[in-house]
Amino acid sequence: MRSKAPNEMGIRGARGLRRFIGLCLLVLAAGCAHREPDLALLYHDWANQKQGRPPLVGIHGLMGSEIVDPKTGKVLWGKMRGFFSTTADMRLALPVTPGEKNDLVAVGSIKKVGGVEVYAGIVQTLTQDGGYTLVKGPGPVPEAPFFPFAYDWRLSCVENARRLSAFIDAIAARCHDPSLKVDIVAHSMGGLIARYYILYGGKDVLGEETPVPTDAGAAHVRKFVMLGTPNMGAVSSLLALIDGSRVGLARIPPDLIATMPSMIELMPSPSDHVLFTASGEPLPLDIYDVKTWERERWGIFDPRKRLGILRRYLGLHPGADEAQARAYLVALQHHFGVLLREAKAFHLALEAGPVPASVQTLLLGGDCTPTLRGLVVERENGRWVVRRKPDEVQHPVKGVNLASLFYGPGDGDVTKSSLLAEVPASALCEPHTDLPYALSGFICEEHMKLVKNWTFRDNLLNFLLYKPLPAAAACRVPRAGSPPAASAGQGR
Repeated sequence: MRSKAPNEMGIRGARGLRRFIGLCLLVLAAGCAHREPDLALLYHDWANQKQGRPPLVGIHGLMGSEIVDPKTGKVLWGKMRGFFSTTADMRLALPVTPGEKNDLVAVGSIKKVGGVEVYAGIVQTLTQDGGYTLVKGPGPVPEAPFFPFAYDWRLSCVENARRLSAFIDAIAARCHDPSLKVDIVAHSMGGLIARYYILYGGKDVLGEETPVPTDAGAAHVRKFVMLGTPNMGAVSSLLALIDGSRVGLARIPPDLIATMPSMIELMPSPSDHVLFTASGEPLPLDIYDVKTWERERWGIFDPRKRLGILRRYLGLHPGADEAQARAYLVALQHHFGVLLREAKAFHLALEAGPVPASVQTLLLGGDCTPTLRGLVVERENGRWVVRRKPDEVQHPVKGVNLASLFYGPGDGDVTKSSLLAEVPASALCEPHTDLPYALSGFICEEHMKLVKNWTFRDNLLNFLLYKPLPAAAACRVPRAGSPPAASAGQGR
């Protein structure tokens, strides 16, 4: 029998090794393959139990609805053009002087943009897998109805809470049940609107020195889901008011953002510490005082932005002259100061009391993306200049971890601590939360992708549909020698 040459054995051995490694990689890849739960199968039985199920109200987040000019039917926000133009349409700006009217309206939540899913997937999950029926207009209310609440995201959360109150009252009227309770699922800023509604109903309490929650809305809410809600605000909103922002390719200038109460209400809570010196010490600058913005030349008070603001005003008002543009800027700056005071009052109203325990609350969010939690400010030419990331700090201090000052775990927009409403320690109190919650969970997902995440959808349906079995009576083990218990119907 011919023996195999050493070279031949080596070649065959190498081929065998490659096959073995390939097989191992194939098995490993199969084990790591992304698996999605079969929600239709998982929740089939519960989804079909529709009788008596409370109506579900869905509330989108910031920029989550189409904004339309009712006179022309033109969509100014929500279509592909708005996300891929170089500058956002300045007609989205809200009035800044008394007597002016906001003629634009919100007509519905954005399902897709250019084929990219926004809220379409979650609607599909609720209707196809959860057994809900999407209600699009008037008429008889079906079993397990799902009512999307489309709102003008530019307006204040308080105004939208008033509209939410009227919306839920209208649902109760359609269901012929004034004591009706609904379930609420809210994404991002929608959670702040719902939270205010639960505490105060549709009442505006921002003018009250020490508002006391009445839990007026809590009487009409059974379960409440907050997904990626910035309960303590978001540093990105502060930066947007200083520098402007980008959504897709659209550039949104600070003078447009400064007209929107909602964007100012999304700034970090007055109770939080978000501005630090390079040595890591909290800096007591009041971001809700217009004098701070004027003194530090931030946002619409920055002389370098003045020309752009005037040009944008003249572009929107072809018949106006430069004097009118300058008068507009003065009015905008004054109005911005008013909105700052109201936004501060909004945060304090939310922190005046917890969501009552009668409302079952679930918090869900992301926690694996480094997310802005603070900013470093340095003195430069007699004013405090904001540094947006660690490598912008001009005078770092040895031993200070700048990254920990700037970033914390979150979803890229909202930190974990903001979702959980964690208030840092102060001279008056220990660290605590203003939002006691029954359940919370975190997934590895970015802010705008949270609603598309399968783990979120699975947990959402479980929270909304699951009915726990009643507690069993205590089981007693009979003692040795004792007679067996009589069966049902057996006499003594």
